[in-house]
Amino acid sequence: RVRVITGVTDFSGNVKSSGIGKLAGSENELGSECIRVRNAKGYYVDYKEVESRVSRDKKIEEFHLGDQNTLMLTGRNAALSVAEFFKGCHGAIDVILDPQKEAGGYYPMKEVGGRKIAPQFRSKGIGYIRLGDDMGENGLAFLSSNACSTFLSSVSGSSMSSVKSNTKLVKPNVDKQEGGRTFKPDVDKQEGGRTSLSNASNHRAVSARKPKLPPLSTEDDSDDESDDDDSEDDGPSASEILKQLQSPEMYSNMKWKDKAELISQLGNKASKEDGMHVRPQALNIIQDALGGKNANVHVLRSALIAAGLIGVSMGTDLIKQSSWKTIMIETIKLLKNKQCFSLAKKVLEQLHIHGRCFTVANSLEFIAHVLGVGFNSSTSGGKRNSQVTELSQPRKSSAVGGNNIEVVGWLAESIGRERKMESVNPMQERSLLVAFDLFLSFANHREQNCRKNATDGLVQCVLYSVEKLDKDMAQAMNMCSSV
Repeated sequence: RVRVITGVTDFSGNVKSSGIGKLAGSENELGSECIRVRNAKGYYVDYKEVESRVSRDKKIEEFHLGDQNTLMLTGRNAALSVAEFFKGCHGAIDVILDPQKEAGGYYPMKEVGGRKIAPQFRSKGIGYIRLGDDMGENGLAFLSSNACSTFLSSVSGSSMSSVKSNTKLVKPNVDKQEGGRTFKPDVDKQEGGRTSLSNASNHRAVSARKPKLPPLSTEDDSDDESDDDDSEDDGPSASEILKQLQSPEMYSNMKWKDKAELISQLGNKASKEDGMHVRPQALNIIQDALGGKNANVHVLRSALIAAGLIGVSMGTDLIKQSSWKTIMIETIKLLKNKQCFSLAKKVLEQLHIHGRCFTVANSLEFIAHVLGVGFNSSTSGGKRNSQVTELSQPRKSSAVGGNNIEVVGWLAESIGRERKMESVNPMQERSLLVAFDLFLSFANHREQNCRKNATDGLVQCVLYSVEKLDKDMAQAMNMCSSV
């Protein structure tokens, strides 16, 4: 039986800046850099008994991590501490950065009829970190649950020297990196929690991207207070950062790593109360970063995170900004990007929770644009305009293109989420008819997954009309058939 922890990376950088709430980060003899993880969930996995399946291409056997077997390791509802979860573990720890994962919580386990998948092939492209000494032991000596003040285990004397000099880090391929925020250690005596990973040798590769990745949760703000953002850190003000990014000369000569870092810092600063005066200008910077040609993936990810932080701070005022249309469209487009899909989806979910920033109804025009489908929301007497009836054969859009499977799936999930939002006013019937149209445009798509997502979306629309518009099932089905 092995132990697995999944979580979300919310910080990568200097140990001194890795504090949690009022607990400051502590220098230590193991190293100066760390990765911090929040929302940790633990699983005990027995390969012989775990639910598994064969991948679609029939090459990989995947195992399932389900909610029913989850142990929360952080927050108010924690069932165990990270230290308790790892009790008795003495081996090395493989930390998979931005792991491969299929819908439903399925992770690669081994080749069909073959060997176990190596850690480096479980990541989407960033790589992995192996913690331990040259004997494959003492991985816990690099894990901390108190901002590196102490570690989950300790070794001394010559053993410590061996651990420090042999921590193994597989350096990521910069051209293929995702800078992933979703964190899943490999299935072997793993890492977790609001926990810090300290790395002595090659620590630069860990923090080569952004030294500050702010927390981003897809759930309502219900985490433990200890999971809150760090207290105000020193450094340039939001206005000073903005000046650097607004300077054409400085921006054009800036390396992608510096751009990503500055945009990330701008998102942090502008999302706080004393930075609210620069939010419109900051959103303009984010708009340009997301909409630029051949943008670096790390710059895109920093811009997404910054948009999420600032958007949550602004609430419904976000959609009043002139930059919002571009930001929303470009973020939806990134659902088609394998390197940014997970983060883009989380940002959209965060901005959509309880309708805090946008709703499906006020975003349908942008969604239709990304899907390459004509849009006309005008109605007359409850009947749709004849322009909308042509949506069953969506027009091509050279500006958008790409695979729409994930966009259709996200829209279906968003309508399902909005069905449960008591604080959001129900969308009007004409908007729901447009949503029906959008899904029907892909009901006969050549890709099976797209057809499935479209069908799910139609089901969500029917349920929405029953639950939110007080239609009976017959009326709801008539709405669908009329489209």
